[in-house]
Amino acid sequence: MSSSNSDALTRAAQRAEQQPFFLASVLAAYRAAHQLDDTGLADMLGCATSDLIRLALCRRPAADSAQFSADVDHLARRFGLHSDRLAAMIRQVDALTAIKQQLEAAEPATGLLRAARDRAEPASSEEFPND
Repeated sequence: MSSSNSDALTRAAQRAEQQPFFLASVLAAYRAAHQLDDTGLADMLGCATSDLIRLALCRRPAADSAQFSADVDHLARRFGLHSDRLAAMIRQVDALTAIKQQLEAAEPATGLLRAARDRAEPASSEEFPND
């Protein structure tokens, strides 16, 4: 593959990280959550580092689909991956995304609770003498 083709694929994979349709979003989220570089991610999946770009540009299997296992198996065969690890990665990223969305939805209520506690706690019982 020529350098310009490789650069174009790299840029496409980076843009795809923002699109949940692509596996790039899963790979980026997992990489960030586990503080992995491309080598560590490839080792975990059992594939070549050079295959991560092409894998990233594949459609993301939907974990709630009846086709999930078949889609994961297809990708595993195509890229020489550990299918169980890819499936676990997708499910873990889905779980992290759901938790993040719940926390973001709860943020306004949490902010109100923080505002109610803006005062500092008394340093000692002397500030509130017994009657």
